[in-house]
Amino acid sequence: MLIDSVLENPTLLAQLLNPELSPQIMTIAQTIGLHIFPSSWKDLGMSCSYPDWAVPGLGICRDKLPCRGE
Repeated sequence: MLIDSVLENPTLLAQLLNPELSPQIMTIAQTIGLHIFPSSWKDLGMSCSYPDWAVPGLGICRDKLPCRGE
């Protein structure tokens, strides 16, 4: 597991607490078949009903968060 590998290496743990993401974490994750970051937008599984795809975050916020004044 990734957690076990990090706990075995105090330097990696200290970097994560600092907060720094060491490239070594990515290497460890890849060797165990874990993807730290998404490879495409589709991996995030978001949907948006906002008509302006140039600014997708606005639609996500509008759909998921309560708006003030409504």
